[in-house]
Amino acid sequence: MASSFTFYAFYSGGLGAGGGLTTYANFAALPASATDGTLAVTLDTDTIYIYNLATTTWVPVASPGSYSGGTNAITALSGDVTGTGPGTAVTTLATVNANVGTFSKVTVNAKGLVTAATTLSSGDIPNNAANTSGTASNITATSNATITTLSALSLPGTQVTGTVPAATTATNFSGSLSGDVTGTQSSTSVVKVNGASVPTSKTIVGTNSSGQIIDASSATLSNNTSGTASNITATSNATITTLSALSLPGSQVTGTVPTATTATNFSGSLSGDVTGTQGATSVVKVKGGSLPISATIVGTNGSGQIVDASSAILSNNTSGTAANITALTTKGDLYGFSTTGGRIPVGSNNQVLIADSTQSLGVRWGNIPSNQYAIPSTTIDWSQGDIFTQTIGSSTTYTFTNQSPGTIIVRLTNTSTYTVTWPGTVKWPNATAPVMTTGTHTDIYTFVYDGTNTYGTYVQNY
Repeated sequence: MASSFTFYAFYSGGLGAGGGLTTYANFAALPASATDGTLAVTLDTDTIYIYNLATTTWVPVASPGSYSGGTNAITALSGDVTGTGPGTAVTTLATVNANVGTFSKVTVNAKGLVTAATTLSSGDIPNNAANTSGTASNITATSNATITTLSALSLPGTQVTGTVPAATTATNFSGSLSGDVTGTQSSTSVVKVNGASVPTSKTIVGTNSSGQIIDASSATLSNNTSGTASNITATSNATITTLSALSLPGSQVTGTVPTATTATNFSGSLSGDVTGTQGATSVVKVKGGSLPISATIVGTNGSGQIVDASSAILSNNTSGTAANITALTTKGDLYGFSTTGGRIPVGSNNQVLIADSTQSLGVRWGNIPSNQYAIPSTTIDWSQGDIFTQTIGSSTTYTFTNQSPGTIIVRLTNTSTYTVTWPGTVKWPNATAPVMTTGTHTDIYTFVYDGTNTYGTYVQNY
């Protein structure tokens, strides 16, 4: 065990200008900052200070007589390490065990020191009878007979010498058999011969030319309904024809094969365009196209599609089924669609079809809109017409919506000294917007939109 000590000694008779340190008159005279670890002495108290850069402060280290001896000086060491001082001390580690050497059994105290050392005794080694694994080098025995009493000794062959008693031949066994013979010692079963499975619950009568086993029930081939001709032994072709469902590849059939009998009836089901059974057929499709359910077929349209009675006039119906289509009833009716199809009844004379998102099918019949449109507020909707009119009763700022390339005319009548402000995007002649004529007068403004810019002109004071 090693010990390390640091001793500090300071001059106890006072520190002056000749002491090798920078001196200052008092603490207030110390510089505001210095290099970390710088030492300085104040002459008024003879105190040594060190500068701590982390805290940016001067820290007192010692004053005269602080470590000149007395109670603060280390004069002697005791315990596990002994020594004397002050000054340089020579330390000695205490002896805790005089028995020096190499030992297989030691005692260690809480400080990690060896306090006793001996060799192993027989009482330190476990009972050999309980040692059932490991290596032979860990076992001591007086004779081979002693080792054989271990009930489950596991040793590698390289560690066994001498004569090992011969193994005893077992009279019985408790395991299971596998392979051609399965089962247990008291109940064996031959399930294969040379790896080939044998028939179950059959009487073996011999083998064929390929060495395969033949049972008694297949000697006349009455039950052999599959396989190859090489597995069949028969005395005549007549015997083979008695097989009710013999499956042979054509390459293994020779001679004259009897003609297959045409079936008069069948018991299976039909699928495809016709479904059902032999006694109850049903046509559900024609060339793969579904038919209307519970409808009377009246013919086909120009595309060859089947049409039922409720949609007989739909000669241009080219998709879907007639059952999904609402029949038209009146001259001029139209067919529309939203989430489902529906009839749009014909409108009145001189009406036109107008797109209207509030309608269930998205359109309605209405009168031809007039080119002249009264501005309802301050918004001029270009989609409403070509000519817009308004009599203003207050100063008004207009906005444009739904602009599309084209021209509109706006006619405004003033009733007093009200002013008008147009959208800032309008380009006016000389880049100057007009001032509305005051009094009861009418001004006419023309706007042209080319898809990018809006140009304005005006005629005033009507």
